[in-house]
Amino acid sequence: MTTEMSNKIGEALEEWSNGRLEFARVELEKNKIGRTSMLAQSLRDNGIMVTPGGFKLEIVANDYYQFVDQGVKGLNNQKFNTGKFAFKTRFVSRAMINSIRDWIPRKGLIKTIKPGAIKTPTEEADAAAFAIAYSIKQKGLKGTLFWSNTFNEKSYQALTALIENKLGGEFRATIKI
Repeated sequence: MTTEMSNKIGEALEEWSNGRLEFARVELEKNKIGRTSMLAQSLRDNGIMVTPGGFKLEIVANDYYQFVDQGVKGLNNQKFNTGKFAFKTRFVSRAMINSIRDWIPRKGLIKTIKPGAIKTPTEEADAAAFAIAYSIKQKGLKGTLFWSNTFNEKSYQALTALIENKLGGEFRATIKI
């Protein structure tokens, strides 16, 4: 493969990756998860790597993305019972409470607490974090499909077509996932 061909494939991969990441952020916004959320900010690609067998593009997100994408069944399963995932215990974990307690000021739910302003959370923030965690545990989380809608067979076909188009039809691309 020539350097010119490698550069064109790299351009196609970068263009596709940027488009897919933007699409995922828009999908999150449609589901009322803003661009400033930790999940939206975590979306990125780790660059394009040339390997002996071709090219490698790794797109990453915070590891909980799949729960937001597919949903989580609540223990009472009355509201969102279609989630792919389910809680294993009835108890709200300290890690879940801490995560929500960190999220509360960023979302502006309790105006008296400013992000980074205090090291020890107030009792108000603890109570709110526990209440939100308990509610999530009981009701579940509705899946957003932001990832599934972004990275699917149609998008991979578009990548294949983009690469072939950049190379002027002189090359047949195969995508392995």
